Amino acid sequence: MTQANAGSLAAGTINRCDELANQDLMPEQNYDSVNSTGRFEFNDWLSVFYDGFYSKRNFYRQSAYSNARLTVPQTNAFFVRPAGFTGTSYTLDYNFRDDVPTNDSFGSAESWQITPGVRAKLPHDWEAEALFGYGKTNDFSGSYHGINNAALNAALASSDPATAFDPYGLGRTSETLLATIANQIFLAPTNGRLKTYEARLNGPLFTLPGGAVKLATGYERQDFTVALGSARGAPTNPITFRHFGRKVDSVYGELYIPIFGADNAMPGFERLELNAAVRHDKYSDVGSTTNPKFGINWQPVRWAKLRASYGTSFRAPTIPEIYGNSNNIFGQSYQNPAGGAPLQGYALSGPNLDLKPETATTWSIGADFDTLPNLRFGITYWDVKYENQVLANLSNLTILGNEAEYAGTDIILRGAAAAARVQELLAQGVALAGGSFPRGDPANVTLFVDGRSQNLGVSVTRGIDFTGTWNTRLGAKDALTVNISGTYLTKYNVAVTPAAPLVDRRNVIFNPLKLKARASVTWDHGPFSARVLATHVGGYRNNLSRPVQSVKSYTPVDLTLNWKVGDQQADGFFEKGLVLGLEVRNMFDIAPPYVNLAPNGNGGGGYDATASDPIGRLFAVSVRKSF
Repeated sequence: MTQANAGSLAAGTINRCDELANQDLMPEQNYDSVNSTGRFEFNDWLSVFYDGFYSKRNFYRQSAYSNARLTVPQTNAFFVRPAGFTGTSYTLDYNFRDDVPTNDSFGSAESWQITPGVRAKLPHDWEAEALFGYGKTNDFSGSYHGINNAALNAALASSDPATAFDPYGLGRTSETLLATIANQIFLAPTNGRLKTYEARLNGPLFTLPGGAVKLATGYERQDFTVALGSARGAPTNPITFRHFGRKVDSVYGELYIPIFGADNAMPGFERLELNAAVRHDKYSDVGSTTNPKFGINWQPVRWAKLRASYGTSFRAPTIPEIYGNSNNIFGQSYQNPAGGAPLQGYALSGPNLDLKPETATTWSIGADFDTLPNLRFGITYWDVKYENQVLANLSNLTILGNEAEYAGTDIILRGAAAAARVQELLAQGVALAGGSFPRGDPANVTLFVDGRSQNLGVSVTRGIDFTGTWNTRLGAKDALTVNISGTYLTKYNVAVTPAAPLVDRRNVIFNPLKLKARASVTWDHGPFSARVLATHVGGYRNNLSRPVQSVKSYTPVDLTLNWKVGDQQADGFFEKGLVLGLEVRNMFDIAPPYVNLAPNGNGGGGYDATASDPIGRLFAVSVRKSF
């Protein structure tokens, strides 16, 4: 772009390009893991055992070409003034494809744990167990070529061609300057250590006509420490760590009471069992909780069992949810619910020390039937009510589609309120870690999203789970088995804030679907087996596009073949056989249904990663050895 063709600059037009060109859909990964378990019996009442594992995953992900919305002042050495333009600056959308390296990300996740224990058989059929576990985890992710906004803005303002950035793509920026524009690092190591202590005791208390009343009780302790590291900005910025810890002491007890059993069965009461349990957890940072659970199993006839349960549960927020992985502002493009170009907004990532635990109340009723020798099926109706659900909106680039539900929470701010909030955060020392402000001034911000973890959600979910199995012999060495299972939601009402109304979210994008089901047919022929599995994901509505889109259903089919080589019942290491396997996932290469979603740096775009898999047909070969 030069003054000679300045007329091609038209205000209000869009530079159209693929903002995510070059980005990997999935990262390149290498994964290694080792699992081990062992047991040694000293005599008929004392034994020791252990469980252990080690795993490590390395990944590398190609990033999209960097892009930014530039504010070009008239002081820029390459400034081009369009005909009739009298201002002192204007904005351009720019892609750095030909200027700087892509900001590829890489990292690893390494963890190990060893848990030895001792088990003792006590008099009167009691058993005691004690365990100690110790493990560590070390995770790391990083990138080295982010855009340095300060250096870029200085280069845009420079009147010296040697130190100015050319925003018109003619390659007039010096290589030395380009190196300083793409030198921003992001390094995020996380180091954790876990110690666990457990003591368990179980056995019969006394005997009723229906059988022995049994008690299981125990104590658990978890001692967890984590170091969250971060380095952002200049290449010389050191990694700084924040250290946190959490201790959890838990006690529990469970009672099993057989009212009717094999010894006192009568018509209408083949079996009747009661279960009652209670658990108390004390957290060093978020308080204490006591949660009961009750259950009943009633078998009026041999081929039918009726069951019911009720309980409460508790989930403490994680340390990263409370303290955040960073404390920064990020410029992001948000999908515009009205259609058209994305909206530029700014999201806050940081700690929320007021975060509270999630709580839930659950109950269910169900029945299992075994009416024929080769036919079994079951059905369960369940209800779950969650309160204080932890929601984070840092990566929710479609949040504006539900903006009305966040009214009064200050999660979404517009106009002057958004600009004031961003300037307030900057004054507190929170830095802009990604993107740039409109025309270089935070006062021009018009959209703000609080992306920190919040206790916002309330949900009521009800549904029906169903299972069924039918098998038959086709010959001396042939058997055929058919399985079907699924979930049908009768209710899923959600309020994203405590003050918001409960809204039916079934069959709405990024929410549970009314129907998910799986069906398989397995043929066993001696040492050979083949299984065909179909997974059905029902269609749903994409209300984030205008007009609202009806997304089609998705039913991929998988094929699994196994061949057992050698004697599977042998005891020796070398005598016992191998199992050779071949798996073809999505055998017919069914593409995910098109979903009208804008792409973003976290993936997606054109498909819904929560409901379908874009990979297509995939082959996997396995060799398994048991000993």
